[in-house]
Amino acid sequence: MLTRVYTMVEKTMGIKPYFETKLGKLYCGGCLEIMPELEPIDLVLTDPPYPNNANHFNKSIADARKLISIITKPLMTFWTEVEIPKNKNPLIAVHIWHRSNTNRPDNYESIFYFNPDGKKRASRILSYPVVCVGLTGCVEATGHPTQKKVGLIAELIKLSKIDGLICDPFIGSGTTAIACERLNRKWIGIEKEEKYCEIAAKRIEQETSQLKLFR
Repeated sequence: MLTRVYTMVEKTMGIKPYFETKLGKLYCGGCLEIMPELEPIDLVLTDPPYPNNANHFNKSIADARKLISIITKPLMTFWTEVEIPKNKNPLIAVHIWHRSNTNRPDNYESIFYFNPDGKKRASRILSYPVVCVGLTGCVEATGHPTQKKVGLIAELIKLSKIDGLICDPFIGSGTTAIACERLNRKWIGIEKEEKYCEIAAKRIEQETSQLKLFR
């Protein structure tokens, strides 16, 4: 049993979590509508839909561009390497996820780091292999076409050097939440498609249950 999953009727009555833990909350809906209603956040860390000719979630790319352009808090975002996403804050680092062990071992993805303090940070190469069929980036593949490795997201959280509440407005199958749970960090996740909210909720529930055994 999941700790708490709200019904569609409850969700239409106001902004209520689809699922929650002691550290975080998962919301089902559009990020542009939900984010203005949230409590203050300290870091946005996300892998949004972006133009890469892979035809994943193309209808949501416009929402991703708009949201990224208006975020004023520190932001770490995956994005296409052929353009810099538009954000109000200075670009202070560009990290690289080296996708080793794929059909092309030189593949990579860019993570742009914007911060209002404007202080340059060292850009890092993060070598986390893709080790599962389908190239989704993790052995815990759930069927989400752009799923990332928990270790990769956890490393980005550490590189941000920011304490406080982390928000992923395109949380997909819940990887950012799981990374936060492992690091004992507060989080908020938003996902538009309910089928992925359900996957995320089950993954997070399983993770928190396992963590209780070790803590």
